[in-house]
Amino acid sequence: MIVIGLLFLAAVGVAGAWLYLSTANDTSTQVYDLSAWGMTIGFRPITLLIAGIGLTLGLILGLGLIRAGLSRSRRQRRERKELARTAEANRQAAEQAASRRLEQERSQRGGLDIDPMRRAESNTPRQFTGPSDGESSHTAPPPPPRG
Repeated sequence: MIVIGLLFLAAVGVAGAWLYLSTANDTSTQVYDLSAWGMTIGFRPITLLIAGIGLTLGLILGLGLIRAGLSRSRRQRRERKELARTAEANRQAAEQAASRRLEQERSQRGGLDIDPMRRAESNTPRQFTGPSDGESSHTAPPPPPRG
């Protein structure tokens, strides 16, 4: 809409410049033979008045289209920001719900937090033993521990 508004303004500007240049040196009173940019057209005064009104309406229409396009862009930006805020609030609410669910699960187990990386029968961490017999022996060994 902004582009259409700018095109309207350009057309109004060209038509207004043509009318101004064609009437700048004219002294007749009944019929105006307007010539500018190699074009000559005969107008009566009422026709010039109507052309001026038309140019003014075109100017108002062009400015209105530009304004509508700008307000539409602003509204879309505002909606995108609001959606981003809502998504962030939803993400935080989901994290809080997951935290509450985890706390409930912990309280149901008697307050114990069982680490999935520890064996249930001994409280020692699992050790990496390398590839099993069925796996390929081409795999690289794990990196040495940093120390």
